[in-house]
Amino acid sequence: MDSVNGGAIAELYVVSDLHLGGLHPDHKLCSQSRLLAGLVRQVRTRCQDSPKGRVVLLFAGDIIDFLIPHDDPEGFQPPLRSVAEGRSIVRRVCRENPELLSALKDLLKEPNAELVFLLGNHDLELRFPAVWGELERVLLDSETKGRLLPLCNGDTGYKCSVGGAAVLCVHGNEVDGWNVVDYEQLSAVADQQRDAESLSPPQWEPNLGTRLVIHKMNRLKQSLNYPFIDLLKPERAVAGWLLSLLEPARALRTRPGLVAAGITAVQRWSCTDDDR
Repeated sequence: MDSVNGGAIAELYVVSDLHLGGLHPDHKLCSQSRLLAGLVRQVRTRCQDSPKGRVVLLFAGDIIDFLIPHDDPEGFQPPLRSVAEGRSIVRRVCRENPELLSALKDLLKEPNAELVFLLGNHDLELRFPAVWGELERVLLDSETKGRLLPLCNGDTGYKCSVGGAAVLCVHGNEVDGWNVVDYEQLSAVADQQRDAESLSPPQWEPNLGTRLVIHKMNRLKQSLNYPFIDLLKPERAVAGWLLSLLEPARALRTRPGLVAAGITAVQRWSCTDDDR
């Protein structure tokens, strides 16, 4: 799939990785959606100040995080949620962030405003037409004069020209071997998906990053009550090392490979030239 070409625009504003969602307060990665609403209102002001130029606000992937535990016991969920679950999560996120959604609707009242969403690697359910439709229904109404562009794939992204400079916006997961997504296959699977079905292998084979989140990171956050685990980067190294300190018996029993990789990586990072 080729990049979506926005052509020449007057201004471009890019926000990425909001990771909205999560049922428990400790699992919510974004707690500042009201501040983000202020940014959206500022973009609307720029539209009004430059009525002859197109102004684009682009969310570059992972705006909603379907991998965060929502109502899943012990943090478990399938690699791809059902359409019904996806729609329910979108509705909940919209209810919990009313100021942000109101600001986005107001932005789209401006005829020169354009709103663009890229897929990331934590929001794949937005590729389901019915799930994306839930977001469209919230954002578009009879007062809409701007444009909500069709959902863009995160790897090919959105390109445009700003002030004579060529710009390409992507999510970035395509250069991370653990988080590569086959968006073309995803589109084909999503078009065939029935409302009540979750997708698990072999229907949809999640990448290694998704497996790490749903089988390990979420359990650390939820069942062991370590919500700070999301702040540790890279997870494969730091999380394993920290788990070996906080829960040594559990770590060696259930995650020996992750712990060994983490300890090796931390030792490598901490080794100075003199140590060598």
